[in-house]
Formats: sequence, C-alpha cells, structure tokens
Amino acid sequence: MADGASTETTPLQAPQAENGKANKRNGSSSCGAVPVEPAQDEPTATITDNEAAAIDEQYPRGFKFVVIIASLWVVLFMAALDGTIVVTLISSISSSFKASEKSGWFSTSYLLSVCAFSSIYGRLSDIIGRKGALLVALSFSTLGTCLCAAAKSMNALLVARFIAGIGGGSLLTTLSICMTDLVPLRQRGLWQGITNILFGSASALGGPLGGFINDAFGWRTAFGFQIPFLLVGAVCIATFVNIALPSSEQSWQKKLVRIDYLGSLGLISSSSCLLLLLLLLLLLLPTTMDVCHETNRTPRVSLLDAALHGHGIQCLALQK
Repeated sequence: MADGASTETTPLQAPQAENGKANKRNGSSSCGAVPVEPAQDEPTATITDNEAAAIDEQYPRGFKFVVIIASLWVVLFMAALDGTIVVTLISSISSSFKASEKSGWFSTSYLLSVCAFSSIYGRLSDIIGRKGALLVALSFSTLGTCLCAAAKSMNALLVARFIAGIGGGSLLTTLSICMTDLVPLRQRGLWQGITNILFGSASALGGPLGGFINDAFGWRTAFGFQIPFLLVGAVCIATFVNIALPSSEQSWQKKLVRIDYLGSLGLISSSSCLLLLLLLLLLLLPTTMDVCHETNRTPRVSLLDAALHGHGIQCLALQK
C-alpha cells in the first residue's frame, strides 16, 4: 500500500501539525474533507499574583475572619439542630399537654413558616444589609425558641414554633449570601462545602440529641440550651460582621418601595394554603366511609382555591 493512503487503522483526525503537512502533500484531508487551517490561540485575560492578592485583601482575615465564621457556623448549627431535634420530643410534649390530636401541627407549623418566609430574606439582605438580615432572622429564631421553652399550652407552643421558623429557616439563606461576601471566589467552594457538611451533620444529630436531652432533663431543656448559643452568635455578628453594600444614595423610604410586597404576599399565602391543604388531607380530614362526601369536600376545595388564587396573584406581580 502506498504511503499516505488511508487504512482502517488510520485515525480519523490526525494531529493538526501532521494533518496540515498531509493536506499540503496530498491536496486533501485523509477523510476527503476541505482542509482547514489550524485555529490560532486567542489571547485570554489572566490575573497576576499581585492582582489576586489585592483582591483577597478586600476580605476579612485573621482573628476577625475566624470569629465571624465561627459565629455564623454556631448560628447555623443551632438552626439545623432545631429543625430536627423536635422529632423525638413530639410524644413527650403531647403527653405533657394531653393534646396528642394536635401533635401533627408541631412540625408543620415550623415548616409552614420556613416555606413562607425564606424567600424574602434575599431581597431583605440587599435593602437593610447582610448584618441586618441576619439579626432579623436571629431575633425571630431566638424569640421562638424562648417561647417554646416557656410554653404553657400546646397552642402557645405551636405559635412559638411558627415564630421560630420565620428566622430559623432563613438563616441558611442569609448565611450563604454572607459567605459570598466574606470569602474570595477561589476559596468560596471550599467554605461553602464545609458549611453544607456542618448543616447536614447538625440535622443528623438533632434526633439522637433531642432524645438524650428529653430522657435526661426534659423536653423544655432541649429548647432552652439553644438560647445561649444563639445570643452569643448574635452578639458576635452584631460586633464583627460589617459587610458594605454598594453605595446607594436612596433613602429608607425608597429602599422599602423596592420590596415586592404583592409578590411576597402571594408567595406566602399560596405556600401556606398548599401546606395546610396537604396537612388536612393527611391528618385532619375524616377518612372513614361513614362521613358524608360533602363534609369531606368543603375544606379541600376552599383551600385549593385559596392556593390557586395566591399563585395567580404571584404571577400578576411577576408580570409587573
């Protein structure tokens, strides 16, 4: 076989240097395609070590950075722990208040507020700042936890869990936003990964820890021991976290106008109605065959209509 002829073992795409020589020699490519000149490397923008160091100097370092990260992680750990620690406390709390029929609302009240209010903290952090959003979330979480530890009835405990969920479920959102402002882009993935591992570890530890505290000290201690950690984290955040937002000459009145009140209201109402609908379908609606169909139908339709109306309001707000 002559040199340069294609065989079954000839690579379909030869290296560009050899392919270019072969094209010049044979007048065509090995596959009969039109010869193409090798593409020239386009210049790419690179960052020098000095520029990277100058960028890194804009972020907190040393002792201040350690205190900020530690305080944020403590707050996040408590929030994740609070979300799962109640799993092993439901039976004890229901027996204490003799209200086992309301035990299904215990976790749902927290989840309801988490789903309803978590979405508004992103915009809130842009208006009042990262520190302000964190302190607002911490205030609701700490207040709700205190009320849970001091609750005298099941209804009061359910309201306290709802208040705790307004702040507890939003701490992960606000902390992730703060992490992007505290850590350089090159290290952001590492620190965010550690934060997610910490959140998952606290969520997994909540159940066993809640059971141990309940057997050793009682269910109120499971809420009470979180309060000092939340207060210490709030003090450290208020003292050391100082993330500057882009300069804006707008007044507080103009900043508050930027909030999408109609969209937030539609999201909160629709999410609340959908969760309540699912809860009623699973827990509260009669399931026996003796209950008439009309009685079993009314709350489903009304809540479903409310949820659909809430989503309609949200779509109108997004169009505007």
